[in-house]
Amino acid sequence: MAVACESGGIDFDKIDVDDSDNISREEYLKDWYEQGYFAIWDRNNDGKISSEEWNKGLKDYYEGYAFTEGDYESWDVNDDQFLSEEELANGQFTIYDTDNDGEIERVEFEAYHSDLK
Repeated sequence: MAVACESGGIDFDKIDVDDSDNISREEYLKDWYEQGYFAIWDRNNDGKISSEEWNKGLKDYYEGYAFTEGDYESWDVNDDQFLSEEELANGQFTIYDTDNDGEIERVEFEAYHSDLK
């Protein structure tokens, strides 16, 4: 059984619902949508994130996190100059999944959050 790990207000074990000691993309996205993280960024509630909203969100909420202005362009997979909820969620998943194996291992989760301290 996994040992509880809470970092930055995010509880690894709560997200890892199958207790595999890895967070799958599906587990991450399910939690991400349930927590309503998109609303932090989508300030005008139009269902998409403009570059202005992105930069404001970085400044107001995510200073010190691994997000950069360059992420906005790379996560906009359909090149429409906006981030959809799905694009943002998948982009944030890639920050944790540093070995690109499609899962967030506990060590990746802990390394990301230890860099924030």
